[in-house]
Amino acid sequence: MKSPGCCLLMKNGVKEKSVGSFVAKFAHGPRHHFHHFVRKDFLGQSRDVAEKVLAMGLVMAGEAVLRSCGVAGPNQTKCNAAVQAFFNAGGALSGEQFKELSRKMRMMLAQAKCNPTRLEAFSEQKWPLADNVFGYTYKKDQQGDRTLYIGPLFFDQHLIDRANTIVHEMSHACQGTSDHKPYGLPAVRVKPYAEASDNADSWGYFCAAAFSSFHCKLGNEIVEVPESDTTDGGSVEGPRMHWTEVERPLLMHIPDWYQTHANATFTVCLLGDLMGKDNVEFHSIYEYWTVSADGTVAVLIPAQPPDASGKRRFASDTRASPYRITFSGNAFTELTDGLNNLRIVMAGNAGFGFCACGGVGGRSFVSIAPGRLEIVNGRR
Repeated sequence: MKSPGCCLLMKNGVKEKSVGSFVAKFAHGPRHHFHHFVRKDFLGQSRDVAEKVLAMGLVMAGEAVLRSCGVAGPNQTKCNAAVQAFFNAGGALSGEQFKELSRKMRMMLAQAKCNPTRLEAFSEQKWPLADNVFGYTYKKDQQGDRTLYIGPLFFDQHLIDRANTIVHEMSHACQGTSDHKPYGLPAVRVKPYAEASDNADSWGYFCAAAFSSFHCKLGNEIVEVPESDTTDGGSVEGPRMHWTEVERPLLMHIPDWYQTHANATFTVCLLGDLMGKDNVEFHSIYEYWTVSADGTVAVLIPAQPPDASGKRRFASDTRASPYRITFSGNAFTELTDGLNNLRIVMAGNAGFGFCACGGVGGRSFVSIAPGRLEIVNGRR
C-alpha cells in the first residue's frame, strides 16, 4: 500500500503551494466565501447518497464500455477507440494494457458497490483551502472504507461534473492514482498510457463519456438523470465542452441479445439511492439472470456480502420473480417483473441501463456482465 497522501481537484490556476501535507493548486479570480457553508453537516443523507449513486452509475457505464472492447460486434471498434482516446491519446493499446485497465476498473466497482465512500465537508482547519478546491481525499491502492472531502465549490458544478469529481477522487482512494497536471479534458486527450492510466482526471472523464454514450440511447422516461455534457474539468466558470464522436461513441444496441444468448447466464448489479423509509437509502443488489429466447428472464439473487450501506440484504440464495421482456428495439430493451421496470442497452454481451425500482420514483443503475461472476466483496 502506498503511503497516504492528499489529492485535490481544484479550479483553474497555475500557482502551486504546499500547505502542511497538502499540495494545493490555487485559483486566480473571484473567491468563494463561507456564508452559505454549513460546516460538516451541510450534506444530508439524501444528498450524500444521490450524489454518490450518480457517480457509481458513471463507473458502471465505464465498465460496460471496457468489457465491450473484447467482444466482436458492431461496438467493438468504437469502444476500443474510446478507451484509447482517454488512456493513450488515441494510440493503440496492448492486450496487457487493456487487462490492467480492467483490473483497475474492478477496484473502482468494488469501491462503488461494497465499500462505504462518504462525502464529508472540509473540516474547519481546511477552510483556507476551500475557496479554491472542489475536493480532496487520501491515496490508497486498494478499496476500503473511504471519505471524500468536499467544499462549497463542489456544488457550483453541474451535476454530471460533480459525479465526475467523485469518480476522480474515488480513483485516488482505491487505485492510488495521481494528478498528472494540468487538469481538464484537453490535457487528458494528449496523455500517453503511462500517465493516463494513473491519472485521476482520465478515469473521471472516461466514465463520464461512457455514461453519456448509454444515456443518449436510454432517455429520461424511466429514470430522471442530468444532461451528460461536461465542462473543461477544473473550472466552474469554463465553457461547456462536448465529447468527440470517438470519446462518446454512438453505441448500437443489440436488440436480439436475449435470443443470441438464449440459456446464457448474466451477472447483474442494481445500484440505487431511493430505497427505505425516507427514500434516501443506498442499496446494491446482485442478481443472476438466465435468459430465454422467448423473452423470459429467470432471476436468482445469490447470497451476497454487505453492500456499501453495510446491510447484507440476502444471506442465502433467493429465487425472485422472473422478468419479462416487453420491448426490444434499435435503441434499448425494456423488462419488467410487474414492479420493477428496467431499460437497458446491450453493447455486446455487456450492458448498462436504468431501473425504476418499485415503480415510478425509484432509481437504480444497472450493469450487465456475461457469466456467473463472483459477487464482489470489496470489504475482504
